[in-house]
Amino acid sequence: MSNDDNQYGSNSIEQTPALEIISNEGRDDWQAELEPSKLTDLAVFHDPDQRSLTCAFTHQRNANVTEPLVDEFLRIFSGLRRTRNLPRPEGEDFWFRYYIFKSLKKSIFSFGGDLEMFVKCINENDREKLAAYATACILACHDTYKNFDLPIISISLVTGDALGGGLECALACDFMVAERGTMMGLPEVLFGMFPGMGAYSFLRRKIGQQKTEAMIFGGALYKAEELHEWGVVDILAEPGCGEEELQTFIARMDKKYNTYRSVIESRKRSFALDQSEMMDIVGHWVDSAFKVSHSDIRKMQRLSMMQKKRVAEADESEMMIQNG
Repeated sequence: MSNDDNQYGSNSIEQTPALEIISNEGRDDWQAELEPSKLTDLAVFHDPDQRSLTCAFTHQRNANVTEPLVDEFLRIFSGLRRTRNLPRPEGEDFWFRYYIFKSLKKSIFSFGGDLEMFVKCINENDREKLAAYATACILACHDTYKNFDLPIISISLVTGDALGGGLECALACDFMVAERGTMMGLPEVLFGMFPGMGAYSFLRRKIGQQKTEAMIFGGALYKAEELHEWGVVDILAEPGCGEEELQTFIARMDKKYNTYRSVIESRKRSFALDQSEMMDIVGHWVDSAFKVSHSDIRKMQRLSMMQKKRVAEADESEMMIQNG
């Protein structure tokens, strides 16, 4: 899959209201490597005081993991690697210590894979296109899991629904902070498939085989507090307090940063996850996609329509809040 400019055209993230956005002017050299003006589905923010970089879903088009969105992930990650060759702040191993992954739409983290595209590929028997998409997803998720080969700590903040591939994106981080009542799950079994973008690999290492397969086979949605008891969610926040709890967690880690980072590196050596493992699994995922029934395809189409409706409702609700 090409990492060329987004096929839908560029859209400056300066138009996205949120944190201190990396702008197109007055940037440090390392920030320029991220090419922020070419992002549409993602936005990046830098907090020099907290020493953090935030990458966030914008959901400007939809709330799914689409081809253009994955391309943006890979472009950002490639840019981060290039910055290792630039002079860094004195006493620091890198430009920031913490990589934060979240959504700008508070009620929706991500609905996961692009079901509309899946159906199109299946109906047209376009295995090559679906395999290219799946491969790019694995590259992005595995990059996140190994923190882009950088000396940093990654944290996902989940304040809205995280389903399927969206949950897999969050699971790729070192820690997950989630608000009570937030719904998460792996619903792929409901339309004859399974989560192939890292869920099994990430969850088995975190909560064991039995609970991992219970989540996958059941296809149920779980509240964040349930998954906190299971060990999937690391930090549980009260509704509306996710950001605050995240800041508290980072402040706590910062006091023992070297210890936290060393333990994370030890964890990943003890539970090594090679990219080849994820590629093998996603190969089975592609095969399974072309074995689904016509009934399963109709279920994917209905779910895709429901997701689009949810995004429209969330947009309307946020607009009403902004207008008072």
